[in-house]
Amino acid sequence: MSFRQQLASQLPYLRRYARALTGSQSLGDAAVRETLEALLEAPEEWDEKAPAKTELFKTFHRIWNSEMIAPLESRGRSGVIAQFPVKRRQSLLLATVEGFTFADVGVILGMSQDDVRQHVQAARSAIEDALSARVLIIEDESIIALHIKQIVESLGHETIAIVRTRAEAVAKARDERPDLYWPTSALPMVQVALMPLKTYWLNRRCLLSSLQPFPSACLPASVPSRPI
Repeated sequence: MSFRQQLASQLPYLRRYARALTGSQSLGDAAVRETLEALLEAPEEWDEKAPAKTELFKTFHRIWNSEMIAPLESRGRSGVIAQFPVKRRQSLLLATVEGFTFADVGVILGMSQDDVRQHVQAARSAIEDALSARVLIIEDESIIALHIKQIVESLGHETIAIVRTRAEAVAKARDERPDLYWPTSALPMVQVALMPLKTYWLNRRCLLSSLQPFPSACLPASVPSRPI
């Protein structure tokens, strides 16, 4: 396979990576274009013995270093990944999206394999923490409440409390500020009980997750969640 054919075969992967890394299609494509121009001007710098994809990504990072990649936050992005240091974001994307080994990522970024592993592990932990929620369960049937608690915790979330009444729910919500609540629709006073909480949760911009048989008794599904 010729030098140009090797470049062409790996170009879609580099474009995908560059766009994810920079958070911008135009900026990512510009970075790829500059990388290709540099390679075509100096093809002798291409290591024919190295895997083509590894060599292409290594060249990309030699031209586009960490200081040239602005944080995603500066372009209006939000969430956990946007807040990662550039090296952490690079390590995560290369290892998980592009499928490089930690050793290959180290070669591409000029880092030790241990440093790459630490970055990836820290990134995964941060994402897992962001995806977990503190849940308030409102249920007056003990067996059902315990079953809901099992479901919540099996999904990696934390149950902060199980409450039975309107007063308990409002007090606990104000004290603990859960990320999510799971209300019952079986209580006779459910419509009355949820009204104060409805106002509270809309103000707190929290997420409702419910398997209620009577959706009209619950908060609207349009309540926005926190960005991930």
